[in-house]
Amino acid sequence: MEIFLTAKNKRNLDFLLNEDNRLIQNVLFWGEESIGKKTMALYLAERLLCQQRTKNNENCGQCQSCLMFKKNYHPDLLIVESQEKSISIEQIRQLINFFSLKPILASLKIAIIDEAEKLTVEAQNSLLKILEEPYFNDLIILITAYPQKLLPTIKSRLLNLRFIRAKNEEIREFLIEKMKIKQEKAQLIAENANGKIGEAIKMLDDDYWQEKQEAKKKLKELVKGNDFDKLMIISEIQEEQFSFLFKEWLDLLRPLAKEKILIEEPKRKILLKNLLEVYPFLDSTNLDRRLLVENIFLNI
Repeated sequence: MEIFLTAKNKRNLDFLLNEDNRLIQNVLFWGEESIGKKTMALYLAERLLCQQRTKNNENCGQCQSCLMFKKNYHPDLLIVESQEKSISIEQIRQLINFFSLKPILASLKIAIIDEAEKLTVEAQNSLLKILEEPYFNDLIILITAYPQKLLPTIKSRLLNLRFIRAKNEEIREFLIEKMKIKQEKAQLIAENANGKIGEAIKMLDDDYWQEKQEAKKKLKELVKGNDFDKLMIISEIQEEQFSFLFKEWLDLLRPLAKEKILIEEPKRKILLKNLLEVYPFLDSTNLDRRLLVENIFLNI
């Protein structure tokens, strides 16, 4: 089962809750990067862990549980993230041990596995055991931009929820209402966030905004320049910048991109296709990223 969601409308998930205001099933949040999957997962966790919810079933923000959540520490919440580019079986064993203990503050325990595509095969098989025989007071939320990298047996035991891009107006309202951003700045960010709430939040950082502008400039130069200029531009790119640049370039080259990069349509499609094929593997293989970028741009 797949349900299309935007991270802005949190009420879209109300149908997942039973009479006790608990999620009826462990879930998989999937969709593009920076589209709000983790934002939604954390919102749900805070809401479900709250000790005295409001009449609208929102978290109260005042109880001990909510206060600990705001301090980024809650004894009944475990966030599993990759270590050295993967999530190991040892981390999943720690998750299983986490669930073997009773909740301390809340009525349930919650684990969020971020970038779940980085789970090793051994880790996925270990996780499968707890998904097949879940504890009564637990909830597991997997987050990924690459659900195809998860074992079919994992996905079949989760409710699959696909996140889609939000409208500019939704992002603008979110920034104004929740982030207390002035209307003019909120509008500018919304127009450049490409429908991604996570991206909009990152863009509140001036340094991140500048990095995005530099990525746009580099793409324009790579598209328009001669081969010598292209090689010079690529030679100046730092190794740690490639993943970020690929992500930005993909957004700028998509058909619905707000700001069009001047390039002939057949070449745009080829460039987009080549970037899409390589991007998922940038951080998981020993590819020579610089040589890879040279091959992609020198051939257009």
